[in-house]
Amino acid sequence: PDFEKQVSDAGIDRGLYERMSEERALKTALSDKITTQLLAGPVEQREVSYVAATIPEKDAEQVQVSHILFSPKDDPNTAGDLDDTDPAWAAAEKEANDLIARLKNGSSFENEAKKSDDKTSGADGGLLAWAPKGTYVPEFDTAIWANDVKHNDILGPIKTQFGYHVIKFDARRPSLKDRLDELATSLAAAGVDFKEAAATATNTIEELTFASPGYVPKYTVNPELGVVVWGLKAGGTSAVVESSNTYLIVHVDGVETRELTADQITGIKASGFSIWLDLYRSAARVAIDGAVVQEAGASPTP
Repeated sequence: PDFEKQVSDAGIDRGLYERMSEERALKTALSDKITTQLLAGPVEQREVSYVAATIPEKDAEQVQVSHILFSPKDDPNTAGDLDDTDPAWAAAEKEANDLIARLKNGSSFENEAKKSDDKTSGADGGLLAWAPKGTYVPEFDTAIWANDVKHNDILGPIKTQFGYHVIKFDARRPSLKDRLDELATSLAAAGVDFKEAAATATNTIEELTFASPGYVPKYTVNPELGVVVWGLKAGGTSAVVESSNTYLIVHVDGVETRELTADQITGIKASGFSIWLDLYRSAARVAIDGAVVQEAGASPTP
């Protein structure tokens, strides 16, 4: 009676509750059976190395510039409140033009940046971070994204709501994805030592990290990434793949049948069944109202 009252109070049909309980019991039994099979070693493992980079919120072509700012009354925060006829604007423009003359005569941009009213970038020689189009106010953005701008060009004075900018153009580079596509091609070339080349690449692509976790069994790797790893032969290198908001280039150093380590056993006990089930679902033939929406694939074997 107490059980029936609790089920009734929860608004759950008893028959439904019993069917749900049966399904949970079946899933538990299946999980136990599959996990036992996954733990039966030795198993095929793959020695993996990879490079990874977090996917930017906006992955696009970027430019990098340095700038020196001259604000009316030396205050970029209040410049936009001043009327255009205020003499402080003319004074700031003269400072910017005087700087350009000094730069043409050989003065150091980095040293001159110490006088910038943008104190943050000024302390770093005027350098601004790599940025995609649309990062800065329109007047600044238009100047640095002009098609004919090249390395070390001096632009300006460029007037914005903050004052007059003198800009030194550094470089333009492709999106992170495009740079990694190029890297993946070079890493996959014959005779390339993946580990050495990948570690070196982290010095030129600052977003990149390199890792070599060693041998991994199939059911400790998330299914999305596992498809990539188990699709490669020994010595194979993947194209750029996306997984969990990360760009990856994966390399399989070797393939061996090995006993599971204690850490691998712990990992399989924790998530092996879930990984196997995801792979099983992705291999199932699915039809909705008689129309096939997913063809059957190869069912995963524990």
